Amino acid sequence: MDVKKLYTKRKVIKQDLDILNDELYTKTRQQELKMQELRKIDKQLEKAQKGELIITEHAILRYMERVKFLNLEDVRKLIVPEETALLIKKFGSGKFPAGTHQVIVKNNMVITILDK
Repeated sequence: MDVKKLYTKRKVIKQDLDILNDELYTKTRQQELKMQELRKIDKQLEKAQKGELIITEHAILRYMERVKFLNLEDVRKLIVPEETALLIKKFGSGKFPAGTHQVIVKNNMVITILDK
């Protein structure tokens, strides 16, 4: 095999590895999120079994919106600024900078926020 073909083959293999590493990161992050969700539900079940009051995230969100008059559209714009929305539109799923933080997007949905 000549040197040029070896370099080409090497480049393709490195690109494949990059793709696999990205997929591994995404799957690991999804696993972490599901484990967090499961722990959260387990805590709620434990509280419910003890007869403790549970306030859901939905109730907290509605309180912030209806009692504290938090404009959710403004919050959405803070979470995903216009520049970030353009990047998401161009590149699809992934991790994107969003000003003071980063957003993880999958299938056109922000699934979590990370510190910058």
